This record gives sequence, C-alpha cells and structure tokens, in this order.
Amino acid sequence: MTQKVPSKPIGLRRASHVGILVSDLDASIRFYEALTGTKIANKDASGGPRMASVQGLDKVLIRYANVHPDNINIDLLQYEETAPKKASYAGNEIGAMHLCFEVDDLDAEPIRLLP
Repeated sequence: MTQKVPSKPIGLRRASHVGILVSDLDASIRFYEALTGTKIANKDASGGPRMASVQGLDKVLIRYANVHPDNINIDLLQYEETAPKKASYAGNEIGAMHLCFEVDDLDAEPIRLLP
C-alpha cells in the first residue's frame, strides 16, 4: 500500500525532543550533562494505570530527567515497573536509532569529556 504525501505542509518546523530509555538514570544524567554542558531541567517519576494501559503493560513506573540543550530536549527514561528487557540492535535493524550533535571542534570533544 502506497501512502499519500499530504499536499499542504502541516506546520512541522523542527524536532521537539527525543526519548532515550536508559538502564541507570543517575549515570545517564551525569553523561548527558557532561556531553551537552547543560544541567538537567527536572527529574521526576510518572506512572499509573492509564499510562500502563497506553503502553500495553500491567504496571508502569518511569523515573525520568529532561536535558534541554539549545536545539532539542532529551528525555532520559528509566523504567522501574515493569522492568524492561535489554534490547540489542544492529545498525541495520528496524528500531535502531542514533542521535547526532554538531560541534565546533570535533578533536576537542573527547578531551573535554574525559575526567
């Protein structure tokens, strides 16, 4: 089945955020704060029957934090309930993804991120 491309733009201007599931929220916060040079905007938890129903799970409790560099918001999500299964994707498999950043000096970035 071929999908028809809308003839009129629908008003999408730029990406708003990306959600990244992590196994260790606190370690991920430290990594993304160092990577982006931005402190987390907030840290909280969310869940309940409605969210579980939407996701097709019996129970959901998600700890999360939001990092807001200049051009995109990054949601770091750690599922506490129902515990996630570890995914493994090759780069050519459906579901694999990547997130890229533009930098001013590529050679300086590894040095900046080292402890």
